[in-house]
Amino acid sequence: IFAFLLSYFKPSLLLLDTTCSGGDTGSHNYPARYMRDYLLPKGKLTGWSMDWYAGIPMFHFYFPLPFALIALFSYVIPFNIAFKLVTVLGSFLLPIAAFTAMRMMRFKFPIPALAAICTLPFLFNEGNSMWGGNIPSTLAGEFSYSLSLALVVIFLGLLYRGIKLCPDFKHLAACSVLFATATLCHAYPVFFAAFVSLFFLFNQSVQNFKYLLKTYALAGLLAAFWLLPLFAKAGYSSVYHYVWASTPVEKVFPAVLRPFLLLACFGVYKGLKRGDDRILYLTFGVLTAAVLYKAAPGIGVTDIRFVPFLQLFLMLIAACSVVAGLERIKAKWVLPIIAVFLTIVWVGHNVGYISAWMDWNYSGFESKAYWHQFKAVTNYLRSLPPGRVAHEYSSSHDKFGTPRAFESIPLFAGKPVLEGLNIESALTAPYVFNIQSEISLTPTCPIPGLRCNPFSITNATKHLRLFNVRYVVATSEKLKGVLRTSADYRLLKKFDEIEVYEMVYRNGYATLPEYEPVLVQANNWKPIALEWFRAVADVPVVFVDSVDARSASRFKTVYRDASGFDPNTLPRIPIVRDCSVNSSVKDEEILIETTCIGKPLLVKVSYFPNWQVEGADRVYLVTPAFMLLFPAQTHVRLYYGYTLADYVGVCFTVFGIGILFCMLLSQLKFFRKPKR
Repeated sequence: IFAFLLSYFKPSLLLLDTTCSGGDTGSHNYPARYMRDYLLPKGKLTGWSMDWYAGIPMFHFYFPLPFALIALFSYVIPFNIAFKLVTVLGSFLLPIAAFTAMRMMRFKFPIPALAAICTLPFLFNEGNSMWGGNIPSTLAGEFSYSLSLALVVIFLGLLYRGIKLCPDFKHLAACSVLFATATLCHAYPVFFAAFVSLFFLFNQSVQNFKYLLKTYALAGLLAAFWLLPLFAKAGYSSVYHYVWASTPVEKVFPAVLRPFLLLACFGVYKGLKRGDDRILYLTFGVLTAAVLYKAAPGIGVTDIRFVPFLQLFLMLIAACSVVAGLERIKAKWVLPIIAVFLTIVWVGHNVGYISAWMDWNYSGFESKAYWHQFKAVTNYLRSLPPGRVAHEYSSSHDKFGTPRAFESIPLFAGKPVLEGLNIESALTAPYVFNIQSEISLTPTCPIPGLRCNPFSITNATKHLRLFNVRYVVATSEKLKGVLRTSADYRLLKKFDEIEVYEMVYRNGYATLPEYEPVLVQANNWKPIALEWFRAVADVPVVFVDSVDARSASRFKTVYRDASGFDPNTLPRIPIVRDCSVNSSVKDEEILIETTCIGKPLLVKVSYFPNWQVEGADRVYLVTPAFMLLFPAQTHVRLYYGYTLADYVGVCFTVFGIGILFCMLLSQLKFFRKPKR
């Protein structure tokens, strides 16, 4: 199996020290590098980065463990090679996981070997390239999902062994560690696994419920340092989910899987006839995936993410059916040999684009024909004075390695860029993609339900100033044409069809607004802020849950009810501009020198509860999703600290580690109580 995998995942490319490209994968290089260069040296797995979306809580809402693995490996081997090896880790681990899980469930030889073989059609199925688990999804950037899926398969096998096959309910600690580890890799596989475990409540429900409760409680404690802050601050993310209008059967069951579907049906029949609890368990996994797929829109998650579980569990059942149909054969050792040969021939016959995609990804940015142009652009940006960059989206950028190539400006040019990956993590994502639509000939507008603005350099200029953008990278003739004739932009340099412009008017990361901000009491503030942004309003709106006396005295206009709020009718009260503001920005710190004591200062960095302030009494949330404060002294320092949820989460994890340590000690003979 590994030999077959390596015939596609060529070691000559995996061990080539080039920057991995392709789909979302290319953009994952930057957060992995940030984990290695900034977070891990500070003993952190989560933190703040200024380099995407005007500031993003890095790894608060995305999964840190695969990136931590990349960072750790990169201390021993080159970073680019470490990145590539971790991206393929889930694909290589899945056959091992299937083999291990079936062994744990005490399936006799050769079923575990056949289960490992049956993962190949699943891995190489080309019916989709973004649902998760298969190789195309991994190449598109879903390597965290692949790793979590493999861990969850082992977990479900060990869970069955601990509950069904061990009279004293063993393996609880190992199950908890596996589940917590998978949680830190990706959410969908652990969500699926938790529902599959309901199978054990149909028999001996009280005892099994206690086992599951202890398992998930300990796993929750071990991952609490990340989970608790995630849930506590979920309101400061951009939650969205896709709902596929229809999922064609040929996509769910492409040609490479169809013969195994027939085998799976036979396996279910034989298992039900025998009353084999293990087959019922795997069949329950298939049914769980189908139910979650249907229920997903109602619970706010992406439905199509559950289809890979249905596919994979059918493949595991198919492995069982081979032996069930050939029970009288004595020399069963020959079955895996025949099966792996036939499977490899069948899979190889049905593989189309995977090989070319692998070559594209793992040859790296540096091997592309237009690397010299991309490198020239990013080197030039690096040489310019500090400033945020906005780029026009264009599918033509794929020639550099991925259509999202310029999201890697922080990696290659050392400058922050508006658009990035991990849309859900960024509170400012809806506004950034509206700006993208205002400056792009072919915008993506990737957030479902978001109505993006039409192309408009007038609106774009106001929004780019609001986001303190200094440089614009233009590709289409449409955008370049309007920038050349606009007095607000200055052409800096051309690189074939790519042109770099500088905005003439800038005012820094911390500024005195033109008009007095208004205070609005509103719990559901996001729709109001988006309406304000789309209207290109210029009166800042500050949102609070409740209006206290101190806040009411600071603002000249206060709305205690957000109903009927109209951003076009806000009072425009000019602020006397008789003071100065200077600011500098680091990853987790903003320093402000100002003489505007007691006046509102707009800080053009994304709001997040972890931001704390010295030199002012509090940080307000202000439109579109920035920060506002009233300085009480000339020196103001904003720093990214810790909230109560962060501290409590860490305490819970330390407590969980203590419980785990005690459980492990109790397994040692020296610490066991002597039997009477």
